[in-house]
Amino acid sequence: MIGAIGIGVWAWRRQESHLMALAVLWIAAFLLPVSNLLPMMQYMAERFLYLPLVGWVLALAWLSTRLRHARLQRIAPMAVLIFWALLSWQRSLIWKDELTLFVQSSIEGPKTPRVDDNAVAAIFHLPEIRTLFRLDKTTHTLAPIGHATPEKAALALQKLTEGARLFPADENIATALGIMHTAVGQTNEAVMAFEIAVRQRTNDATLWNNLAMASLDAGNANRARVAVEQALAINPNSANALRSASRLYWKTGDFGAARAALKRLQEQEPGNPEHDYWIREADRKLASLPHP
Repeated sequence: MIGAIGIGVWAWRRQESHLMALAVLWIAAFLLPVSNLLPMMQYMAERFLYLPLVGWVLALAWLSTRLRHARLQRIAPMAVLIFWALLSWQRSLIWKDELTLFVQSSIEGPKTPRVDDNAVAAIFHLPEIRTLFRLDKTTHTLAPIGHATPEKAALALQKLTEGARLFPADENIATALGIMHTAVGQTNEAVMAFEIAVRQRTNDATLWNNLAMASLDAGNANRARVAVEQALAINPNSANALRSASRLYWKTGDFGAARAALKRLQEQEPGNPEHDYWIREADRKLASLPHP
């Protein structure tokens, strides 16, 4: 900004450069309010460039007057304007939908969390995905909705796999990918996806619980135990984590731990008669075990 103002003042002092001075000062004046010299809640937007473009046109007009040949004075500006028009038309294609706009901006522009978040939100707005998941942009949390049939899961997997390639560290894409892998029976892939999610958000009990269930389905009971205990350490009253713990302990034959998890689950859901049944089953299993 200081450089532009300096050039404008220098050019204004030269009689033959008044138009160039006006152009530079015009560009600086209309970029100044959106320059973030005073922080504002907005990154550079294309609409901020409409008025500064007038300054560039004035600069082009001044440059054309500096050409010695009259023919060049006509041809050069026309060539620049045609080239400019083609660039503008090409740029306009990015606005065809929000997915193209934000993903392309994230890929081509400087990396900023806000643009990346908008790109991820656009991925979750795709028809193949929005019927299965709801992303809350305010809290940056994901909620599964609807039923993932094998056909729906396969379509969603294609889009989510591409999203994971573009945003490999996003925990919501990784979580959705893990859920879809689970839906189609790809348990090892689901574990890898949930591992990415918990690495990005280590204090989320739901993500650890997802990893626990995927690990158990994949036959890795030890990893499942670590994950479910981590989920309960974060949120001891999580009904989903307690359910997962009771299932894990039962499947591995630890009926005492399963009974303890079921008792805590019964306290959370006292109106559920299934807890009473499984607590009695756990008592029966424990009674049938040989005592030292």
